[in-house]
Amino acid sequence: MQRLNFQALTWFFNRLQRYLTNYKDERRGPTVIFFQSILTQKQLRRNVPITKDFAVVPTCSKQSTAFTDELNWQKVGGFVG
Repeated sequence: MQRLNFQALTWFFNRLQRYLTNYKDERRGPTVIFFQSILTQKQLRRNVPITKDFAVVPTCSKQSTAFTDELNWQKVGGFVG
């Protein structure tokens, strides 16, 4: 497992919490969050509590390096095989 920069993670979790709170306050309707991470869904919900108000679907890929291309992640992440 990679060594994580906890300061960067804390910053990211705080930003994500703020973004999702604002999104929820805009009342845009039903929303699903898809995530691909080394974190479990339980860890995500513990670190970003607002995710408890959304449906969260973990995705996985055997081709983890393919996610480095921002324009390719939907094709790879959505592949069922």
